[in-house]
Amino acid sequence: MGNSNAPPGEGAGAGLLEQEDNSEYGEFEAPSMVLALKHADASGPHRLVDKEVVKYQLWKTTPLELGSLGVGVGLYFETLRLLGYFLIAMAVLHGTILLLCAAAFKTVEDPSIYQPLTAYTLGAMYSDPAVPSSTRVSLAGTSVSKKTLLLAMAILDASATVLFLASLVCIKVWQRHATLEIDDATITLGDFAIQVKRLPTGATDADIRTHFSQFGEIVDVAIARNDGNLLRMLERQQHDVAQLGRLTALIAKTKGHQGIQEKARLEEKLLEDEASIAYLLKERPFEVVAAFATFDDEDARFRCISSYSDSLPGIYAQPKRLRFLRKKRIAVRAAPEPEDVLWENLEVGYWARWSRRIGSALFTLVLLCITTGFMIAAKGYDSRLPPEVNCEASAKRGTLECPQLWNLTATTGNADPVRVEVHSLKANTSGIMCRPVVFNGLFRANVTAVAANATAAGLPLPTTEIIQCAAATCYSCFCKTTGLSAAVNDALGLGSYCRRYWLNVTLTYVFKALAVVTATVINTILYAVMPWLSSLERHHLLTAQEAATAEKLFITQLLNCAVIGTLVYAHIAGLSRGKVTNWFFNGLYEDFDTAWYSAVGSTLVITLTVQIVVPFINEALGVAWAWGKRWLWAKSQLIQSDLNKLMEGLEFTLADRYGQLLTLIFVAMVFSAGIPILHLILTAAIHIIYWVDKITLLRLSRTPAQYDDTMTNAFLATLPWAAWIHCAVAVWMYGGLPSNTFGEAQDALGGRIPQPTRQLNWTDRITKANAAPALALFLLLTIYLLARPFYNGARALAALFWRSNQVRDENLAVTLRQALKDECVSGLRSYQRTANPRYHLAQRTAAFVRTAEAPTIADRLEVTKSRLPSFLQRYLTRGRVSKIGRELPDPPEKTERQKGDPADVARERLPGTVEKSADAGAAPRSSARLANESGEKVRGSVPPSQWPGLGKYGNGMTEYGNGDDPTQLQQNGDPLSARAAAELDAPGFSEGLHGLALQPEGYVNRVRFEGEQPEDSMPASGSSRNGSVSRFPTSNAKIGR
Repeated sequence: MGNSNAPPGEGAGAGLLEQEDNSEYGEFEAPSMVLALKHADASGPHRLVDKEVVKYQLWKTTPLELGSLGVGVGLYFETLRLLGYFLIAMAVLHGTILLLCAAAFKTVEDPSIYQPLTAYTLGAMYSDPAVPSSTRVSLAGTSVSKKTLLLAMAILDASATVLFLASLVCIKVWQRHATLEIDDATITLGDFAIQVKRLPTGATDADIRTHFSQFGEIVDVAIARNDGNLLRMLERQQHDVAQLGRLTALIAKTKGHQGIQEKARLEEKLLEDEASIAYLLKERPFEVVAAFATFDDEDARFRCISSYSDSLPGIYAQPKRLRFLRKKRIAVRAAPEPEDVLWENLEVGYWARWSRRIGSALFTLVLLCITTGFMIAAKGYDSRLPPEVNCEASAKRGTLECPQLWNLTATTGNADPVRVEVHSLKANTSGIMCRPVVFNGLFRANVTAVAANATAAGLPLPTTEIIQCAAATCYSCFCKTTGLSAAVNDALGLGSYCRRYWLNVTLTYVFKALAVVTATVINTILYAVMPWLSSLERHHLLTAQEAATAEKLFITQLLNCAVIGTLVYAHIAGLSRGKVTNWFFNGLYEDFDTAWYSAVGSTLVITLTVQIVVPFINEALGVAWAWGKRWLWAKSQLIQSDLNKLMEGLEFTLADRYGQLLTLIFVAMVFSAGIPILHLILTAAIHIIYWVDKITLLRLSRTPAQYDDTMTNAFLATLPWAAWIHCAVAVWMYGGLPSNTFGEAQDALGGRIPQPTRQLNWTDRITKANAAPALALFLLLTIYLLARPFYNGARALAALFWRSNQVRDENLAVTLRQALKDECVSGLRSYQRTANPRYHLAQRTAAFVRTAEAPTIADRLEVTKSRLPSFLQRYLTRGRVSKIGRELPDPPEKTERQKGDPADVARERLPGTVEKSADAGAAPRSSARLANESGEKVRGSVPPSQWPGLGKYGNGMTEYGNGDDPTQLQQNGDPLSARAAAELDAPGFSEGLHGLALQPEGYVNRVRFEGEQPEDSMPASGSSRNGSVSRFPTSNAKIGR
């Protein structure tokens, strides 16, 4: 086995031979739990205090201090905190409205037919002119008119809306202040970098440095190429490499009893993938699509950005001195943070991204159709039932006296002619048909008078819609009065007579419950699916991808929770005809009456409560599942990287959190005018979310990505629409009270149910005094929301002709080199793709190259060819190969211009390795020479099992996973050569992506995961003046095959 205390001259190759001598399958060494726990602790949020790495304090840490984890994280928590304070003030106003509604509900006749939550809605404020007691409310012994109370409630609701808008202004002002303060307190690489687009496809590092050196010294250039497919291919391949490492460890652990066949099949697959990758590397040009140039000081960056305009007219009017090599017009803007760049997507254009967004929208529509189907089914069963009617109150009013009309209590069973008659009359009725004759639980049509007239004339009851609805109502009253137990026990012969009624009642509640459950399940699925859909849209920045996820979650959940149900249960006479409108606008409720608040309003309250609780349950289940996995599977892990991953904390993302916040706020704001309890639920939810998310971030999660203020800006820009919709709905709700009562529906001769003619008449509603406060706010918000696009458009138009202003950080007086030396740079320290932990799985070359000087192209190619399978050697020598190794015709000869292209020569270079001797004074030795000295033969094909990193750590990762910055890796205390690091980004190398499969483990001389470095010798991967830091120590680990 490898000896961690071996002399510096002995590398991994010698250790590998010693291991082969001891055992045919190698010796298995279990992963270290101590190292895994250290990794888990180091990967969590930390801050730097007096040069000491400490955890954040849970209760005392302010949102501004959390900004050291990223501006977006700090803004998220401060937005929750400020919004929570304003919501408390709004809750006082809505709480007053709620108490007034509860007092008014006592005047409703027979409130038992409604859901209990109806008492806390505007449904309690409806009155019946025929019952004088229902038009007044007793408050502290004083009788007050409902009209007076409604005007006061409308003013309170408008005041709460003004407070909500004031909170948005305060949050926006604080955001600007906090963004500047966090930016002043935190130094990131983005403070020194620019992003360049529209470059020539063959642009080189030297050309970019030469061009931008006119503004100041360039310390780093990272070039992005159209190699997204290659990157994704290599990323998939490296997961197979990790699996190969697990199988290798399994074989060593079981002494060959398990895993041999699986390993052979996986090796064959990896060889085929390697051939495909080699083919792609040789045949594809990998043109330049963008570049990131980093200056040494911010003054140079400021001068550069101020000189350029990224607007289209500004680009075309670009002077020659600013053009790239004085020829090509380019676009220059401030660079995003290096963690924010999605390199594999930079090649995807604008219209391609939009086409992908359309595809993801169609997939989301399918999921929403499932919820819609359950709601339509629930409405279908609900419509079969007659409306809820207070039969006793209707009888007292003299409009519907069921015992006098049809005596259904006779004991003659199903043969009773009265029951047969009622059954026949109700057969073709529905709740939708009978809804107009029922209002607030009272049957309005005077069927008693119709029956008296018919009896006086010696005629039977006419078969009209009113009589049919009366029969159906009496039938439901009779079955409900006798009870479910009577139907079950067949008392009074009800076993078959009322069975259909109770079956419809049961199915109605079942489908309503299924609708809520389905909406919850679909929303849970959306939480899992939306990030994947957003990733398919190929956004260039991680922040943009997260913002797209939040937008999708918000829209789909809002439709799922509120909009679809409202449309399904609404009935608009002019729109309820046709195939599609038969599903929508053909429901049971024509207005926000008491019955709507009882059925749909109660469902909204339950749905909103569930949507608040379910994410917390999911979070708790996620934590429990993570702890359960650690307890059950920690001892069964085969490689250290898997154990590290198992012990890591949760991932903290903002997309799902902003999506949930927008959904909760919109649902509560839209309907809180009529259901004030929704606002109280929202207030409690915001405070709970603040503390739950803070605990999750600081104690249960990994360090989050460095978010900027993009999502916070989108969040604040969307919320005014919630207030606008709230005002519109408030005008409709308050404008219909208290005079929106259905007239007496009676036509003794024709017997047809009169249809409402003023349902959509806005004039009647906006002229009510109750609607005036909400109407005034609605008009003001309409003017603002209409003017905002024109203002933004004017700014965009001005940017087309004038250079955009770039804010300069006056407090940033330190150079980048000095900041790096003082370890006060937060986040990544290079824009090189190899420095990003997100791409470590696909870019292992940086972890293996240790060189003092670059080899020649010919030497590098020969060393590489000697390690490849024979068919790949033929490919690199004279021809091309297919995926399975079949030779293909040679490519056409290149033109003289192509041969002269510098990028073309570099594309012939495939990454090999040249090892640096442990002796600082020794000359560099090639991998082939090192292998020969250790006894290895350089010939033939190398099986994938001998590719690097397939020992204890399986996929080439250190014991601390893939979190280290490759540009900071050290070899016996010496940093990685700057020239070697730069070589990884040379044209044609695709940033060193291909090196892993071309470097057998025996050629690696003391690689990172074998290391003997002390913990303190490893520099921090990122820190700030008062910000986060992540330190990854090393260990003395052995390499096993």
